[in-house]
Amino acid sequence: MVKSTENRLLFRFVALFSCFIVAAHAVIFLLQTTQFLEVLNYLTASMTGAAMNLFGAAVIQNNEVLSWGNFSLKVITECTGLFLFIVYLGAVLSYPTSWKNKGIGLLGLPLLILLNLSRLVVLMIIGRYYYYSFDFVHRYLWQTTFIIMVIALWIIWIELVTHIER
Repeated sequence: MVKSTENRLLFRFVALFSCFIVAAHAVIFLLQTTQFLEVLNYLTASMTGAAMNLFGAAVIQNNEVLSWGNFSLKVITECTGLFLFIVYLGAVLSYPTSWKNKGIGLLGLPLLILLNLSRLVVLMIIGRYYYYSFDFVHRYLWQTTFIIMVIALWIIWIELVTHIER
């Protein structure tokens, strides 16, 4: 009986999560004809440039492009963290727990925004001073690290917030 309930909850989670991911990507696809994604790219570049300038770097922003010395970085939609935010949001909202706990889980989104901002700042520094390493760090190290951070944050939320219900 317990195994059957666990299997049903797992199936429900996977089904809800899959539907959420598909629906969110459909919305993003529809938003491509609007200015929303360009605004998101611009805001992400602005936050990154502001953070860099706060630390004393003389970063110049031209729309979605950040320039620092001889290095330039163009912020595209994949750089905003939007897709990983969707994964985290879908995992939290699909998890079998109360809406109150899900609301607490959504507090992880600002943390993910800060992590993404940190990622972009580090990429700017690597691009400026260690350009030969930029491609590896950008494509492999940070992609993997950010995925692990999203999963870890979700598991921490499950253990700290939702375990009370068990």
